[in-house]
Amino acid sequence: MAYGQGIAVSAIQLAGAYQTIANGGVKLPLKLVESCTAADGTVSDVPSNVGTRVISEQSSKTVVNMLESVVTGGELSKTLKIPGYRVAAKSGTAEVAANGRYTSDRIVSLAGIAPAENPQYVVLVTYTKPAIMKSSAAAAPTFHKIMSEVLTRYRVTPSTTPSTTPPTNW
Repeated sequence: MAYGQGIAVSAIQLAGAYQTIANGGVKLPLKLVESCTAADGTVSDVPSNVGTRVISEQSSKTVVNMLESVVTGGELSKTLKIPGYRVAAKSGTAEVAANGRYTSDRIVSLAGIAPAENPQYVVLVTYTKPAIMKSSAAAAPTFHKIMSEVLTRYRVTPSTTPSTTPPTNW
C-alpha cells in the first residue's frame, strides 16, 4: 500500500527499520537493556547481537540516498539540514482512526539517519495528536535539535563527501 493506510508499526519498530537501512541492510536485535547483573556480579539475560541480512547492501545505500534527497531538496530541507553533515530522513503523517473512520487527528513523525555516508545514529521523533500543527513539519525542528546534539555530543566526524542524488526516473 503506497500511501501507508492500514499499516501500523510502533515507534521502536520504525526505528528498527531505519537502523536496518543504516546498517547496510543487516537487522540487529533491538534491545532496551544490555544485560542484568545480580548482586553477586553474575551477568545474565544478555541479548543477542547477531544480525540478519534482510535487504542487500546496495538496496540499503539506494534507500539512504533517496532519504537524503528529502533533506537536500524536500519541503523540510531548511529545517532538517545540519551544517557539516549529510542527513537522510523521511517525514510521516498518519490519520488516526476511531469507530471505523479516519478522524482529523494525526500522528506525525520524522525519522532520520546521520551521517548518511557512514551512518552512526538513527533519531525518530513522533507526536501523537498534535493540537496545532498536524503535519510532520511539527516534528522537524525537534528532530534537528536532537540529531544535532547527538552528532556533537558523541563527536561524530563531519561528512567529507557530497550528497548523491538518485535518479527520479529510469
